[in-house]
Amino acid sequence: MKQLITTLFALVIGALSLQAQNTCCGNCQTSGNADCHQCDGTTNCQQCDSAAVPAKSACIFNGSFICEETGLRMFLNLDEETIDIPGMSFLGPTNGYLDGTDNNHVYGVWMLLKFSIEGDKVKLRFTNDIGSDSQDIVLTRIDDNTFDYVATGSNAIRKVEGGRKLVKIPSSMRLHRVSQ
Repeated sequence: MKQLITTLFALVIGALSLQAQNTCCGNCQTSGNADCHQCDGTTNCQQCDSAAVPAKSACIFNGSFICEETGLRMFLNLDEETIDIPGMSFLGPTNGYLDGTDNNHVYGVWMLLKFSIEGDKVKLRFTNDIGSDSQDIVLTRIDDNTFDYVATGSNAIRKVEGGRKLVKIPSSMRLHRVSQ
C-alpha cells in the first residue's frame, strides 16, 4: 500500500511538472512545446525575452460608487481582495460589497461572490449577508466616473419602507464613482 501511494504521488508530481512545462508566454507562438526553445515552465520565454503579458486590469471598475437617488453604495476592487466588509471581518478581505447609506436604502450587506469583465461591462454576483438571496448585476461604464447598474434576472435587493415593509430597490440606476 505504501508503495502504491508513493507511485501515485510520483505520477501526480510528474504530471504537474509536465503541465508547468506547457506554460508559455505565447509570444514565441509555440505554447510551450519542444519548438519553444527555452520555455522555463513559467510565463517567461528565454527565446523571445518576453515577460508574461499582465492580466487585463479591472481598474476601471475599482472604487466607491453611489447612487444619490437610491442611497445604494458599492465598493469594488476587482484587481485584488482588499476590501473588508463592515461587521464581517471574519471573512477577511474581499473584492467588494454593496449596501445602503442606511437600511432605508438597502436592507443588509451584499457580498461580491464572483465577477467577469467584458470590455466596458462587468458582471457581478452578490449574495446577501445571510446567504439566502443572490443578485446578478451588470455594471456598464459610461465614462470614467459614471456607470449604469442593471439587475439581471429577478431583483432580490430590497430596502425598508414605512419602518416594516421590505420592497425591491429599482432594477436599474446610475452610479457615480466617489473615490478610487
